[in-house]
Amino acid sequence: MKSYVTAFANPAHNSQVDMPTFVPRTFSRALDSAPTANGRPEFVLTSPSVDHVAAVGAGLYAALNASDGGPRTREGARVHYLGTTGRWTGTGFRAWGAPAPVVEWGAPPTESWPPQTWANLVQLAIEPDKEGWIGVSSLSGGEQRDSDAYLTRVSGGELTHGVRTDRPLTDAFIDANGIVVWSAKGLARYARPDEPSPSIFQPSKWKVAKPLFQRAFTDRRRPNAMSGVDGGIAVVGGDSSLAMDTEGEHSWSTWLLVLDKDGRDRWTADVPWAVRQPPIEGGGGRVYLAGDRLEALDSGVSMWSLPAGKRVRATAFSDGGVAITRGSALQIYSRDGEKLASFETPDADELITPPAIASDGSIWAASAAHLYVGR
Repeated sequence: MKSYVTAFANPAHNSQVDMPTFVPRTFSRALDSAPTANGRPEFVLTSPSVDHVAAVGAGLYAALNASDGGPRTREGARVHYLGTTGRWTGTGFRAWGAPAPVVEWGAPPTESWPPQTWANLVQLAIEPDKEGWIGVSSLSGGEQRDSDAYLTRVSGGELTHGVRTDRPLTDAFIDANGIVVWSAKGLARYARPDEPSPSIFQPSKWKVAKPLFQRAFTDRRRPNAMSGVDGGIAVVGGDSSLAMDTEGEHSWSTWLLVLDKDGRDRWTADVPWAVRQPPIEGGGGRVYLAGDRLEALDSGVSMWSLPAGKRVRATAFSDGGVAITRGSALQIYSRDGEKLASFETPDADELITPPAIASDGSIWAASAAHLYVGR
């Protein structure tokens, strides 16, 4: 249950977009070629200017309006982010139309990286048009350092700053107060470094950063996902080992813990169903939980919910409204739970990605075979 910045709209990974609730007039098929060359799409990503749209998943990339080849389906590294100038993948950064990657893990364009230091991109958290923080697990030729991970700032295509942690990185997000990391050891917040790091291409030589706070969890109450909400941190977890089977038929009860920016408890809630998406920011203390159902919680109190049925995937608007995909439907709800619109795909084609709300007011979603857009 990882969160990807453009799938969930912002660096805090909280599935909220910076625009008020709106209802599209139409919802139609945008790409007929199946985006499933090597699996099912997990998200639809759009670039800031919406001139690039892609349905992405593990090892697949189905693009629409891409300047480096037009609509097509291809296999390759997981795509984490679509930008104005190019895309971040699991192996590096590739500019639109470029024959080779501009930045590639283990092989920067101007300097060779020591083979013992870098490996795979684990998570990406980008502040669009500002700076990118890249989480990288440390793997080295024959030696695996399970005890640390690296958060690296990329500016203008070059590595400039770095933070070395004392824990492997499972997930990370950025907010106004720094960088939050989740791992098997629990949660921790790190400050952003003010000065460029020495030996930027040799992170194993960096001093281990001291967390601003850290919060441990027990094996029976271990998080499944986190996001930044209301200036703090929201964490969800399941009460059994089945909680990690996010796409299976199993279900579980879910706990939600909301912390302030310093890691202190604000409020908690429990729901008797499986949450399968990181907590969603609804604004004004509102948190949406999505999975087997959809539920709106204000300070731990349920305000409204949708009954059990098909899996719910959701993205929130800035005023607390929410767009969801459920079965073959795209639906829009107000903050108060009023259904504002519902659109069905042809032939009951099931939508399997959260709604991707783009900057031009379009809403994108994908099935196993097609890409759809609401305008």
